Amino acid sequence: MLQGTVSCAPVIAMRAASSRSMLATPRIARRSFATAGGDHLSRILPTKRPTTPLNHSYRPLDFVDFRSDTATHPDPPMLASMISSSMGDDVLGEDGDTKLLERTVADFLGKDAACFVVSGSMANQLAVAAHLVPWGRLPTTVVVDARSHIWKWEAGGVSFLSGATVIPVLPSEPSEPSRWSHLDASDVSQALIRDESDTHVAPTRLVCVENTLDGTGLHNFTSSTILPRTASHPYPHLPVHLDGARLWNAKIKRLLGDYGATVDSASLCFSKGLGAPIGSVLTGSEEFIGRVRRLRKVIGGGWRQSGPLASACLHSLKSSLPGLHYDHFAASSLAAQLSTLGSSSSTSSLVRLAAPTQTNMVWADLGRLLASANESSGRAVSGTTGTAEERGKLTADDWARHMWERRRVRVGTGYGDKGEVVRLVVHKQNREAVGEVVEGLKEWAEMVVG
Repeated sequence: MLQGTVSCAPVIAMRAASSRSMLATPRIARRSFATAGGDHLSRILPTKRPTTPLNHSYRPLDFVDFRSDTATHPDPPMLASMISSSMGDDVLGEDGDTKLLERTVADFLGKDAACFVVSGSMANQLAVAAHLVPWGRLPTTVVVDARSHIWKWEAGGVSFLSGATVIPVLPSEPSEPSRWSHLDASDVSQALIRDESDTHVAPTRLVCVENTLDGTGLHNFTSSTILPRTASHPYPHLPVHLDGARLWNAKIKRLLGDYGATVDSASLCFSKGLGAPIGSVLTGSEEFIGRVRRLRKVIGGGWRQSGPLASACLHSLKSSLPGLHYDHFAASSLAAQLSTLGSSSSTSSLVRLAAPTQTNMVWADLGRLLASANESSGRAVSGTTGTAEERGKLTADDWARHMWERRRVRVGTGYGDKGEVVRLVVHKQNREAVGEVVEGLKEWAEMVVG
């Protein structure tokens, strides 16, 4: 050995001895660890696999939910389809059922490509970002319907994720309340910022629309009804994104391909009314969807074995989609019965429909009923201040509480300017119970009005 060097032999020998010791006693060490109570996994994990057949362990909700069609849930046949699905890696583009679902929806809408994502909100946000990416970080504006999901219910995602300024617009159609009409070209043109030379403003790069919107469908849906495409408005091509979360309901009146031909991108949701547990599909051109897939990965939306979820969506196209017209029929029946609801002391209806029932949503205004109830009981005391609850006045929430406590039925409240409008959404798993809503409201009206 050269002078001044240090031998590594002792260290190597110590490591070898340590390795032999570790290899010789692993079972004893694990046994003593478990005996000492340190193996917490053995206490929380099941000791046996469940042996109950799938259809016997299926536990549907023990109440009826009219708050939204997002309350629909998989039934045993759909769960069985999930078990027998493909198990490829979607991030690598290798899952068969996911690719089949994307191709199916793209064909429905007449688009070149599609991407399966977690939710409708993710589909919308990815669509906005993918449309704006070519403009880099330049200031931009996005024109949206002021009542749309993108503007009201997605946590400011357009500004936060895409850095764009949002211009919310309400329709100016005078023939019906603006809440229930749709944007047209004149509404959009007034909000567009198209002056590229003015550095004081952010040009509009995208228009977003929604169909159906609050249960009302825009059936005369063409490019000319959304954007001004006339000689007097020679705008260059401006992309339009369609939030079609409930476009399945508009399909009753028109082919999906007709809607798809009108816009540059469109999304469809499978967990609203169709009963799939999760998932939306965003469609567009090959280039556009290529950007969508990259952006999906950026925000953590890339998923691996997506086959079971895609299979549930595919199953819903066969099992749920053909029955949507039954939801519409049940909703129309519910609306008709509520609009004729009276009481022994009233000759006029106590319930007014706040919107036309075109699809599966019923908007019932309980204002007259609540006013009669509060007046007959002396609750409407003039000169008092505070909220209705503080004044002891009955509200729509009181009826909702009655429905829950007496009939195990959930209804949606808090709509309208005064909170007197309730939303009742009919779907395949509550359509047989619309009579419960009618009888429950009659029962409550007799109790509070007489």
